[in-house]
Amino acid sequence: GNKVPFSFPKSVELIKKCLSIATQSQDLILDFFAGSGTTAHAVMDLNLEDGGNRQYICVQLPELTDENGEAHKAGYTKISDITIARAAKAIDTLTTEQPEKVAALQSPMGFKVFQLTQSNFPSVTFAPDADKTEDENLADLQCYLAMKEAQLSLDFNPDHLITEVLLKQGFNLNYELSEVAGFDNVILRATDAHKSALVCLDGTLHDSTVAYFKTHRDERFICLERALNTTQKYNL
Repeated sequence: GNKVPFSFPKSVELIKKCLSIATQSQDLILDFFAGSGTTAHAVMDLNLEDGGNRQYICVQLPELTDENGEAHKAGYTKISDITIARAAKAIDTLTTEQPEKVAALQSPMGFKVFQLTQSNFPSVTFAPDADKTEDENLADLQCYLAMKEAQLSLDFNPDHLITEVLLKQGFNLNYELSEVAGFDNVILRATDAHKSALVCLDGTLHDSTVAYFKTHRDERFICLERALNTTQKYNL
């Protein structure tokens, strides 16, 4: 079953009834108080019933669970942990119990987990010193940029960086990534319902990769600026 250690969880059948009345088969359902994850479960269940392609966004603060409660004892330290586990368990259960209907869905059954965090790009706090010459301030700026570049080089998580860059480029949260063969670099294709782009996070771009994009300007390409040398930047 999908029993979860949560006080007064909403009824799946009740939420399904509301969704069947208030939504159409291609709608996006937003729940700002996800709690035990009932809305996610209900959306997936309803899609199986009527062949719909509804999607959901569930938002839940990482509120701590009661240290003496059943949820905490079961290993859920935050309410959002319950939300995520409930959605994953619902997928497993529905896939096991109704494999034919799951296979017939318009989109694969699944979800992504996002959390608010600091940007992967270092904040800019440099300010010129009024007591220094222009050349001295320029030298300080170059040192500052090199330090920030090193921070990004050492600290970034590729998945997190790609997500942030794509969201800044207007991609939807449910974008998909696939590796593109035939390049001397690792190239990923990002797609959603409206956009497509090729992404590379390698520290250096091969000339063959640059040559490809020079002759395929219709392709949107995203890479790290430091991956290009001066000649490659000029050619692109």
